[in-house]
Amino acid sequence: MQVGARISGYDNGFVTGHQAGGAIAGPGEIPCIAPCSVCGQGRTVQREEVNGVVAYELMVILNPELSEEETESTLQRLQDIVREGKGEVSNLDKWGKRRLAYEVKKFREGYYAVMNFKAAPAVAAEVERIIKITDNIIRYLLIRDEKAEREEREKREPEKVQEEE
Repeated sequence: MQVGARISGYDNGFVTGHQAGGAIAGPGEIPCIAPCSVCGQGRTVQREEVNGVVAYELMVILNPELSEEETESTLQRLQDIVREGKGEVSNLDKWGKRRLAYEVKKFREGYYAVMNFKAAPAVAAEVERIIKITDNIIRYLLIRDEKAEREEREKREPEKVQEEE
């Protein structure tokens, strides 16, 4: 793989099995140690970000004892944080109350919601910080949405079909 080659399909842009250190990485690059079976000897790999924007998927489980207004305001607060950071909320899917597989913070059920958004990594960190200090949210999972990133990349860079002669 060449210097600056792009790799997608890895959480936070990091390649599984890599360790920080080794080669010097510039902004937006991932440091790798040599020898490396993925990127070559001491080379760095470019993160898959477009203008600093990354696609994320956030699943939250809210306290089931909240009123409908409190649930809506908590979800609206998360959307507002993304929008204030110049991000874009593409989807908010409210699943409603579901039974949990096991007890979490003394609750046997929770209100599930999934939000898809595109924002800078700093905005995602702020969303995560707010979630951690919000008592109404009993569990969450924030991941990069690799499928959305792949679709966006295909829109930007359509495959160039080489004609075989």
